[in-house]
Amino acid sequence: EGIRRIAKRFPERSHEALCINLSIAVTEFGRSSALDDATGNAIVEQAGWLHDMGDIDTYVNAFRSRALAFHTHGLYQKQLEETQFIRTIADELGDELLLVAGADIEFDALFHLGRTEEASRLAKGVEPICLRYSYSLSARSALSALSTHAFSVADWAEYDRLYSLYNEMRPRLRSRKIYWTRVRAQMQREVSMDFSFLLHPTETISNAFWWLNAVPIYALQSGEWSLVGGIDTALAALPPGELWPRVQASADFGKAMLRFNAGDYEGAKIILEDIDPNLIGFGWYCVAELTRLIGDDERAAELFEFGIEHHAKLNVLIGWIYLSLARLTSQSGPCHDEAESASWLQKAKDSANGLDLELLKRRIIEFEAESKVAGNAGAGTRSANPAGLTVREIEILGEIVDGKTDAEIAETLFISTKTVSNHVGNILRKTESSNRTEAAKFATQNGLLNESE
Repeated sequence: EGIRRIAKRFPERSHEALCINLSIAVTEFGRSSALDDATGNAIVEQAGWLHDMGDIDTYVNAFRSRALAFHTHGLYQKQLEETQFIRTIADELGDELLLVAGADIEFDALFHLGRTEEASRLAKGVEPICLRYSYSLSARSALSALSTHAFSVADWAEYDRLYSLYNEMRPRLRSRKIYWTRVRAQMQREVSMDFSFLLHPTETISNAFWWLNAVPIYALQSGEWSLVGGIDTALAALPPGELWPRVQASADFGKAMLRFNAGDYEGAKIILEDIDPNLIGFGWYCVAELTRLIGDDERAAELFEFGIEHHAKLNVLIGWIYLSLARLTSQSGPCHDEAESASWLQKAKDSANGLDLELLKRRIIEFEAESKVAGNAGAGTRSANPAGLTVREIEILGEIVDGKTDAEIAETLFISTKTVSNHVGNILRKTESSNRTEAAKFATQNGLLNESE
């Protein structure tokens, strides 16, 4: 409101008034729960007037701000389109600094969309420009994004090189994003690490947001649940009232972790069901892992499958998904399948060894020790279903006998069609059936119809 009053001091179409009103429009656009089209169009219109006045920097920043708004709402394809528009403008003008102005946001969009090869190509073109303009905030932000990309694909030599370059450019300035990424990288590569500093987040809004994005994954991967002790402090630093979607999702996930840590599994589950995993950094993994821990196996399996399908090239995380799936399929329940568990475990080992992920290696060793103890304790007590079918697979086989399609089975059992399709594939493989008719015949011959009912 103060800014609105200042704007009235200038002529309506003056450069000063346009810049101020553009700032207001950008803020309102980012805060709106549904990204109001009228406000978004107002940004484009006012930015166009500034372009005509020759203020190209503010013109480009308007589209950068729109891209950030899409980012806060998890609309990564729209975010990418905005940054590519900035690139088009930069190419037309031959302005290298404009080219890097949207590079960090473009990297972020490609990261969330799982398009790592495109991010790598972008990196090769952007890095030389960043080094030529080391005084520029845009260049430093872009270089920070490059190092984050190297981290996500677990290219440690490249990551260390880029991190050193960033520090040499401006040693006194540290972005929170590159700081948290550095801690994350250390955690992946060091077996023993002192996590105590993570218990006391700084009581500022921006640091609280980064803390809520970064620390949960440390707790889930390291098993250091004492780290959730700082969540209350981080939550208290957030402003009251409606938060931007990404901030709200991170805050809600923090609350779910507190509920889980207090033994309120049902309360944690209710919170998790309303969280869009795409709104949290590595969120689909975090939400899936916490969902697995509270015992909602099938929902966890769906989330892990989504991670494999859309983010398989994020090398630093894919091995953790494999380990979680090995755990999920090793325990009793609808996803139990010892052969699959062994297969996922081997993939996790290959990932850990190939990328030198020391923490993952340690967690694999712990899981194997736990499995050995559990296996000895339960020897001879497991039921031997025909062909090693799980309880859920027998249930789905009964639906197949009734002639239902995957979509109909999904509706009946309240699971996704993709999950049903995966189960059907396992059924055909285990029963050595070439189609659904042969699988139905197997069920009849082995007396599984009553069990499925």
